[in-house]
Amino acid sequence: MKKIFVVGVGPLPFYRSHIPQNSISEGTWQVIQPLLEDGHKVRAITLEFGQHGTPKIEYLQQPHEVSPNLEHQYYEEPFRTNSVAIARQIQMSLSAFDPDCVISAGSMIAAWASTLLKHRLPTWYDIKGGFMPELQLQVMKSDPQSVFEVFPVYKKMLLRGDRFSAVTQRQADMVYGELGMVGRLNAHTLNEPLVTVKPTGLPPNSPKRIEKTGKIRGKYCGEEETVLFSSGGFNAW
Repeated sequence: MKKIFVVGVGPLPFYRSHIPQNSISEGTWQVIQPLLEDGHKVRAITLEFGQHGTPKIEYLQQPHEVSPNLEHQYYEEPFRTNSVAIARQIQMSLSAFDPDCVISAGSMIAAWASTLLKHRLPTWYDIKGGFMPELQLQVMKSDPQSVFEVFPVYKKMLLRGDRFSAVTQRQADMVYGELGMVGRLNAHTLNEPLVTVKPTGLPPNSPKRIEKTGKIRGKYCGEEETVLFSSGGFNAW
């Protein structure tokens, strides 16, 4: 059994937040769940997307009821103004837990906090989406400083990580290219599988068919039409 410190994004399936579960929070749980199933002890740190100040959540199950090996702590979403303070709290949690390794799960939000932590532990960065291409789409924002602040964080992540994962082979190839740009592809990493593919998927208990409500079928399309829902695409190409 290993002690694993996971920094990710909420909400997770065993509690409610003011926003529903999303692909990023599902990605966090898809990292945590198999670790628990394999018998590892996990301290899950969730940054509650969209919550500022003290986050408000409602437990459907206590963490120890989900698994006796699960601990959970939650914090507000980090921004430029509060990221250092949040990282300081997470640092204390990391030191107290004394883990064998650290995982940053599924978003730039988690990576932002994880790169501020001081440790020499093996670190896995689970990357969901193409952060740099996404930033290029935002350069016309009225606040360019918030965009360009991500560049050094992302570079530090590439330099610090021992392993990386991406949701598709295309994104894995992109990460390999970025690792090459910062000098990580060298004689010491020649035979190392630095990047693996970890596809994003729905949990097993997700509904296979949504019941007819009349809100879409019969209103915006025919009664028997097939309706497909997409949760985006820029981060799953």
